[in-house]
Amino acid sequence: MTALADTQRLISVVTPIVFLLGLGLIVFSGFCCGRTGGRVKDQGNGIPLADQPRLFEDFHRSRNVGNIPGTGLGLAFVKKAVALQRGRITFTSVRGVGTSFRVSLPSGIEPVTSLMSSADEEHF
Repeated sequence: MTALADTQRLISVVTPIVFLLGLGLIVFSGFCCGRTGGRVKDQGNGIPLADQPRLFEDFHRSRNVGNIPGTGLGLAFVKKAVALQRGRITFTSVRGVGTSFRVSLPSGIEPVTSLMSSADEEHF
């Protein structure tokens, strides 16, 4: 897999974060130590500490979203997309300062096709 393909994989999982953060900016992307990575950062309200452990759960919405529409699936989707790429996603958030998401994907590795076991897939 080429560096271009690795960059396209990174873009595919970082783009939804940029959309979810609204004015989020990709402040770094690059290659190092066999990994492709990027960071998306905003200068919003931050994520309340009580909501942070559940941030990537399906249908979870932070208590400070107010009237912003959403389903609580965006970051859950991103986390699963990163896992399918055999990568990892982390974040830091400070109330009143903003949130920064870091995505790291292994370079030159084919993504897995499913997070379900073959036994689970048979039920669908």
